[in-house]
Amino acid sequence: MGLSIAALIRAVKSFVPHGKHAALEQLLQSCMGRRVDKQQLKLELVEIAGRDAVRRALEALVPAIRELARRAPT
Repeated sequence: MGLSIAALIRAVKSFVPHGKHAALEQLLQSCMGRRVDKQQLKLELVEIAGRDAVRRALEALVPAIRELARRAPT
């Protein structure tokens, strides 16, 4: 189990102006129910939100990522 795309997009939304939220929601909807290429998702997130917002969102999610890794079966 990994970090969900929804969690990532929610985190990104907290670092961008409200005017970009609709585009991020649209991206989330396009990802639902299909396999997502991580590199393509990253490119689309950076295009919509900017590199800094995506970086800050990932940094904000580090504690959740560490917790997932700690709970993962070995």
